[in-house]
Amino acid sequence: RAYSSMEAACKDLGCQILHLLFLPLAWIPWKTEKNREIPIVLVHGYLYTRMVWLYHLFFLRKGGLGPVYTLNLGYPFSSIEEFVSVLEKKLEALHREKQYKTFHLVGHSMGGLVCIAAALRPSHQYSIAKVITIGSPMQGTKSARWALGICGRQMEDHSLFTQSLTEKMAFCESTQFFHVGSCEDHIVPLDSSLRSPHPKRAFCVSGVGHLSLLLAREVQKKIEEYLS
Repeated sequence: RAYSSMEAACKDLGCQILHLLFLPLAWIPWKTEKNREIPIVLVHGYLYTRMVWLYHLFFLRKGGLGPVYTLNLGYPFSSIEEFVSVLEKKLEALHREKQYKTFHLVGHSMGGLVCIAAALRPSHQYSIAKVITIGSPMQGTKSARWALGICGRQMEDHSLFTQSLTEKMAFCESTQFFHVGSCEDHIVPLDSSLRSPHPKRAFCVSGVGHLSLLLAREVQKKIEEYLS
């Protein structure tokens, strides 16, 4: 287990370096409309940009899923409700321009909470059929005590925000929720990332950390399975 934790930490460091190296590309328009199935929108986590999705973006498109879209949530210290508004503007624009009526959302870490919160909001002109979270603190995380901003307070261990979100998720019938977490995730513990009213829709991987969930082929295959 100690070896797995060290391996996961090294992978996380590699992911951090890659994100910094390719960060300028986050503000360059990407052409993602390759397929014409249910559109997938990928939502990044705290302090990151859409650049974290390059690996999953490649395999989703290769697998014939999508079209796949990404976005930057903007100022990183806002509230999760403000991030939800950014996501909703993206979905509304795609609905208006492309006539999409249904979406799938995939979110990493805080991005998973943003996706869940968006799915729980009423009065959409479109539907959100599936939400997949990856290493998301659905019961909060102790690591959030070091996070700056309103969103940091909302992600604290057993916060009122996360408790309310998971309670509402249990009664949502219009959206299916799926969750992926890692045994070696030292940012978001497994009991938080896999906190789900539907245990059969929760999947645990090992040997990867919080960031390296975004470069794990096992995670990618599970996402494809959930979306199929």
